[in-house]
Amino acid sequence: NNGIITNLNLQLFPNPSSDFITLKIQNMISKEFTINIQNIFGKFMKVNQKVKNIEQVDVSTFNPGVYVITINCSEGQISKQFIKI
Repeated sequence: NNGIITNLNLQLFPNPSSDFITLKIQNMISKEFTINIQNIFGKFMKVNQKVKNIEQVDVSTFNPGVYVITINCSEGQISKQFIKI
């Protein structure tokens, strides 16, 4: 339905991070997810990257700052902020 998901347990760690963030997604029917990562200015750093329910994402090349990661699946989407140091 591409709405905002409220029953999703999304863990993102470590936060802040200098090289990799780990996503742990629970309570989902979907087994396939894509992620988009944007900086606070709206520039996409990663687009439609496929991930599993537990996945490490390389953020080592990102400049230090605040980023928003959006997880998309058939049930909808959820977004979370993280800090790159």
